[in-house]
Amino acid sequence: MPLIIIKLSWRLFLTSMLFWFLLLETYAEPKVEIALFKYLGALEGHKANEKFENFHGILNDKLLSMTEEVSSQESAGENLDYLKRIHIEFHDKDNFSGLEGINRWMKNEADVLTLLRGSIISDDDKNYFVYSKFYLGDLKTNLPNDIIKVKLPVKSTEFGNTKDSHTLVFLYALAMDAKRLGYDKSHIALFLKAAENRIVDIKRRSGNLFGDLAKLENAVRQATTELLGVTNASDPTD
Repeated sequence: MPLIIIKLSWRLFLTSMLFWFLLLETYAEPKVEIALFKYLGALEGHKANEKFENFHGILNDKLLSMTEEVSSQESAGENLDYLKRIHIEFHDKDNFSGLEGINRWMKNEADVLTLLRGSIISDDDKNYFVYSKFYLGDLKTNLPNDIIKVKLPVKSTEFGNTKDSHTLVFLYALAMDAKRLGYDKSHIALFLKAAENRIVDIKRRSGNLFGDLAKLENAVRQATTELLGVTNASDPTD
């Protein structure tokens, strides 16, 4: 085959691949599923399972409040209709053997915004702690690690922090997904502003953030600076 035909065929192939890539990007859909796997220790008939079910219900309620709050903003348009489809999908079996398997599963599940797994434990059958692990896959962006770990006691005095800390992760993931989809700055700002509000609420209750929540706070502020050109993360819409 003459060299010129080979070159033309190769260029045609590359052009075709670029076309399909751009087509897929154009029709990319928002991620709307939060995959919640049953926490270790939440055994049927055990008090820990009751605590986990309470925790699951709290997340559902807070997710609904979060989407309603963001959707109600004045600058929100019809392109926020997808928030009505965001939901928690419960998975009873957690058979992942490691991070590689989790990342592979998330790449195959295009709708998954974040994967949530963990454990619930107690030393005395009275005081329970929930250890949540969030996996954001490619949406981690400014986060240094693949996993965001949150530890909280499961009791009424901590329900506010439970809701806000977990919602904070959801909001960051939504902001990074909006970036992936190429949405405009005002759209991304809605999520980052709401995330900053959660940070303020958590600090008001518990003081400065530590561990992975502190890293998440830095990631929110870095995203605010990089994506919105705002150095004051307390108000990214200014």
